[in-house]
This record gives sequence, C-alpha cells and structure tokens, in this order.
Amino acid sequence: MFIEMYSKEDYVPLNWDKLVSNPEVFETIKEEMEKKFSAECLMTIITSAKEAGLKDADIFLPVADVEEEDLEEDMAEGMPEYESLDEDSIGDTTEE
Repeated sequence: MFIEMYSKEDYVPLNWDKLVSNPEVFETIKEEMEKKFSAECLMTIITSAKEAGLKDADIFLPVADVEEEDLEEDMAEGMPEYESLDEDSIGDTTEE
C-alpha cells in the first residue's frame, strides 16, 4: 500500500548487495538505520538474527563501545554555549 502512493517512475529499487559491500556506503546505511528504524523494525532484524543462530555478542555492540562513540560524537560536535566556561568560573549555586 505504501508503494502505491508513488508512481512507478518515482520508485527505484536499490541494489542492496552492491551497496552494503562498499564500506563507505555501508557506514552511511548504518548511520541512517540507527536514526530512522522504528523499534518494531529493529526487533524484526534482531529476531531474524536470532533465528539465523547469531548470539547476542554477534548482534549487539558492548554498551561501553556505544557510550564511547556517543561521547566522542558529542565532543566532536562541541557545545559552543559552554566553550567559554571552565571549572573555576562556575560558582557554587547551592544555598547553605
């Protein structure tokens, strides 16, 4: 039904085998999947992996790796509103 919204000229099937075999393109695909796949879609992928015999260690990244990647991204993007602040310039805001 979703495809019916588009005319045949608007929908172009992708050659996924070639796309995922290119490391640079596959990195982009993974980034987009992380951002846009619904929980239901991710569960379908996980279920398929389990049925194919993959173990949790093969399916999921260790939590520490994910947290480090997120931290590295945050640090790379920076927080310009806090760049001028350092620990010495931040006063104690608690009242005694």
